[in-house]
Amino acid sequence: MAAGMVESHVRAKLAQQAEQNFMHEGLVADTAVVRRDYEKLRVSFELTRAIAGELDVDRLLAKILETAFQLLTADRGVVLLLDATGTPKPRCVRTKRGDGTEEVALSTTIINEVLRDRAAVLSSDALMDSRFKAAKSIIMQGIRSSMAVPLIYSGELLGVMVLDSQVAGNAFTEKDL
Repeated sequence: MAAGMVESHVRAKLAQQAEQNFMHEGLVADTAVVRRDYEKLRVSFELTRAIAGELDVDRLLAKILETAFQLLTADRGVVLLLDATGTPKPRCVRTKRGDGTEEVALSTTIINEVLRDRAAVLSSDALMDSRFKAAKSIIMQGIRSSMAVPLIYSGELLGVMVLDSQVAGNAFTEKDL
C-alpha cells in the first residue's frame, strides 16, 4: 500500500473503532459522535426511569421495544420469553409500521444460538453471514442486519430480544448491544 493509502486505511479503522466504543470525551474529535452517544444514553436513562416502577410485564416489554426503535435502525423487534418448558414464546412484537398487521417470522438459527451460548448475536449482513447460510427465514425475508440478545436476570435466562432490519446493512453495532 502506498503511504497515503495506509494513512487513509488507519484513519478509517480508527473512525470505525470510535463509532464502536465509548471513547473518553477528550479523544473524540467529531461532535456528531458525541451527540449520537449522548442521545442514546439520554434515552436509555429515560427508559430506566420509565420501567423502574412498571409491574406489568407486557407494558414493560412494550416500552423496551419502543425505546429500542427510538435508538436503533430496526424494522422489526420481538421479545420472546421462555415458557415453563424452556421454549421461547413471542410476548411482545413491534414493527416499524407499528400497525400490528405484519407477520414476523424469526430465525430459529439465531434464537437457538443465543439460547445455547447465552450471548448476543450481531450480524451486519445476515444474508452474507456464513453462520446463517442455512437459515431459510433470513433468506426469505431478506434480513440484512440482525441483533439478538439474551435476557438474563440473576443468572437465569428469561428469554431473547431480537431486532432486525430488512433495509439497512450494518444497522447495529457492538456499542448498540
